[in-house]
Amino acid sequence: GTYTFYDCSSLKNVELHYGLQTLGANCFASCTSLKSINIPSSVLVLGGHCFSHCTDLSSVRIPSSITSFGEFCFSNCSNLLDVDIEDGLVELGKYCFNQCEGIKSIKIPSSIKGLSSGCFCWCTSLTSIDIPSSVTSFGDDCFWYCKSLEHFQIPQSVTSLGAHCFGHCENLTKIEIPTSITALSDGCFEECSSIENIDIPQTVTYLGHSCFYN
Repeated sequence: GTYTFYDCSSLKNVELHYGLQTLGANCFASCTSLKSINIPSSVLVLGGHCFSHCTDLSSVRIPSSITSFGEFCFSNCSNLLDVDIEDGLVELGKYCFNQCEGIKSIKIPSSIKGLSSGCFCWCTSLTSIDIPSSVTSFGDDCFWYCKSLEHFQIPQSVTSLGAHCFGHCENLTKIEIPTSITALSDGCFEECSSIENIDIPQTVTYLGHSCFYN
């Protein structure tokens, strides 16, 4: 159900048994003392805001049984350091890891086709992300305020960059844009004040409003 353990602020550990299929919206939201959780491989869906504001949660494993999780699923899990997403997940919910300020690196499974809007927004410690060739699009605000990103190579498979995709990545010095990109959306690299090198391929025929505004 929804709000099942909402705001159980003293809850530290939960063991969920095999057979459970859904963790509903806001299921563990604001469980500020929750440190770890074992999501069984029978679970198919994580609802929106499922673990949002679990500020003590340090690690999570997403089993291959889960094909999607809702928006803001792990939003504001400020101490989340280790995220293991098994191959099988098809869709990342919007703003799913918004303000997960502890994540330094993450590997996206090859089952993912696109990065949703704001999925890594305000991940201020993120320095590296392993993106497979299955990914074809980055949503709006995808890496907004990822202040620790310094170098980013967009895979050749990506054909679409959303608005403000890399906005306020203030330490980004180099960006590699593949020939698969034909347009740079509004504010795509706004306030990226440290960019020293950028090679815009001839395939790009449109530069959006305030694309490189600084």
